[in-house]
Amino acid sequence: MVKLIFRIAVIILVGLLIESCSKDNSVESEQPDYFPIKVGTSMKYKYSSSATNIVYTFQDIGDAEWNISSVKEIDGSQVCSTTEIKTVMSSKNGNTPTQKVIRTLFEIVEDKSNLLTLKGLIGVSFHRYRNDDKIDGRKIIILDGGYIEVEKNIGITKIMRLGSKWSETYVLIR
Repeated sequence: MVKLIFRIAVIILVGLLIESCSKDNSVESEQPDYFPIKVGTSMKYKYSSSATNIVYTFQDIGDAEWNISSVKEIDGSQVCSTTEIKTVMSSKNGNTPTQKVIRTLFEIVEDKSNLLTLKGLIGVSFHRYRNDDKIDGRKIIILDGGYIEVEKNIGITKIMRLGSKWSETYVLIR
């Protein structure tokens, strides 16, 4: 009789532990991630830029793709090596557009507090898992002019950079 009660108690205890663990895992997986990236991640954007001054006007229209090729740890931060490949039709002063392929290397750095910085691309930092640095829950101001929009569990959905006589836009292709 004692063995039966002991077995029932063990079964109930194991059941409670399994239930507790599954609840903890579901909470962790529900945490919003404003920039879910890893090696092999590829993001594709519609891209456009334009500028004008007294001498010339130019416009680039096409696609930009970001590919994360490697991640290394430096002083406790995760550094993602990222390649941007822009394939655009470029026109200057209204001439016939020509195709250009532009390759840029930049880094996405995530520090110990999950602050993300896009080094070598745009001057912006934001928290990967928190929403407190975003305006209206989506927009983050870029210090040198413009904003980015992020969406939880998707990442950057839009980049709008603005200057005196120039602009640059990325819109995520879903």
